[in-house]
Order: sequence, then C-alpha cells, then structure tokens
Amino acid sequence: MLNRTFSQNKLLLFAVGLVIGVLVSAGVITFFDGQNIFLVFSVLAFVAVLTILHLNSWMEWIALVMGMLAYGYIQYTLQQSMQQMIFQIGIFCAGLLLTFILSHIFHHQVAYFIDQYRSNSNLINELTLHDAMGMLKWKPFQRKLDEEFIRSRRTKKPVSIMMLRIFNYKDLVSEGHPDQAEALTGEVAKVCMKILRTLDVVSRYDQETLAMILPDTSADEANIAAERVLQGITQQLNTPVYLGIASFPSDAVSVEKILARAKAALDYAVNSEKETVSFSQMSAGKKEAKKA
Repeated sequence: MLNRTFSQNKLLLFAVGLVIGVLVSAGVITFFDGQNIFLVFSVLAFVAVLTILHLNSWMEWIALVMGMLAYGYIQYTLQQSMQQMIFQIGIFCAGLLLTFILSHIFHHQVAYFIDQYRSNSNLINELTLHDAMGMLKWKPFQRKLDEEFIRSRRTKKPVSIMMLRIFNYKDLVSEGHPDQAEALTGEVAKVCMKILRTLDVVSRYDQETLAMILPDTSADEANIAAERVLQGITQQLNTPVYLGIASFPSDAVSVEKILARAKAALDYAVNSEKETVSFSQMSAGKKEAKKA
C-alpha cells in the first residue's frame, strides 16, 4: 500500500512537472513571438499528447520535426531579419524539445506505474488462495495435489480425486440465468465442504465442474464419500449431479493421469447417466462391453 501511494505521488509530480514545462516553454516562446500563440500551444500540446500515448515512436519524431518545420516556415514568411528569425526558431525548437523529453519521461513513468499495479494485483491474486465461494483456486489446488502425491509416495497411503459436474448449470446459463447458475455452484460447493472432511480440498475445475482432493482415501473409500456427497446434494438442493473418481496408486501414478482419469470417469458417468463412476468401474464396464 505504501509503495503504491509513493508511486502515485511520484507520477503526480511528473505530471505537474510536464505541465509546468509545457507552460514555461510556451510562455518563453510567446514572449519573443506574440503573433503565433495558437500555433505554439497547438504544436506543443500535440507533440506532448502523441508522445505520452506512444502509439508509434516514428510518429512522435515525425510530429517533432514537422512542428519545427511548420514554425520555421511561418517565421520565414514573416519577412523579418535573419538573426531574429533564427533566434525565434531556436527558442521554439528548444521549448518543443523540452516538451518532447518531459513527455517521454512521463510516458515511461505511467508505463512503470501500470506494470507495478499489475504485478501487485497478480501478487494479491496469488496470495489469495480461495475464491469468493470459499473454494481453493485452481493453481493452489494443483500445488496441493502435487504435495499429496509426494506424501502418498512416501507414506504408501492412497489419495483420490473426485470430480463433480452440476447437470443444470448449462441449462440455467442458456436460459439467461447465469447468476442463478453461479449461486447453484456456490451452494453445491458448500454442501461438499460441509460433508467432506476438513483435510479434503474443493476447487473449481471449470464452470460446471468441481474437483476434490481426498487424502488418505482409497478407491472404495472415495466411492463411499461420493455417495454421501450425492445424498447431501439431493436432499439439500434437489439438483442432479454426476461424479467421477480416480485413485492413486490403483488408477494412476502421476498427477496428470489421475486428473485425466477422474475427468474420464466423470464424462463416462454423464454419458451413461450413472450418478457415480470410478475409473476402475469404467474400465471394467468397457471390458465387459467388448466381451459381449
């Protein structure tokens, strides 16, 4: 917060410095040439704005040179003495160059402030582990899953992944009720967190799908947990959901595979209209279908 305030104050000082520089430059130029006040202010303002916006570096230099040439041509047409003309053109070029330099400095300070603000926002997002619904964000969820895999390999204990899809989510969105869909997701997540253990982790995989880490949980135990979650959602929310389960080490031996296989089990549950399917059940079902 202190760094952000300091940056804002610094940016304000540079803005004030730029305005003062432009006004001083314009004032000095018009003191020696009171006939072209409008041209002086217009050229200075145009070059300053173009440089601050920094649309194209070549455009800034072209505007600078064109401004000098335009003022020089006007001074040449006034038919004054060569010495006076050169002096006034020199004063104008110096003022315009000062404006150009100050505008460049201000542009770089604005860019720095924006980068710092974005960095702070990204840091805040990283430090904020949970979303507005109380679920762990996806990147922290993946880190947690990595940690659980390392721990499970060391302790020789299983870990399971459970994925849950809210059947009515897309229907609510297509009917023009995205807020209701999000509210339903939040309620489903609350039921899951209430029913599961405190050491279990709930996150959002995509808009309609939740993912859960169940440490120290075998495939059979994960099926029991899935039935409890399904029963709780049915009783409290009366909304259809599907669940897919995969476990380490019985179904997968890596983080990538266990997520993919839990997702495959979930898709199989949706397509076969079965409420809960584990990866091992899906594999067994496919083998039986081939034999038949």
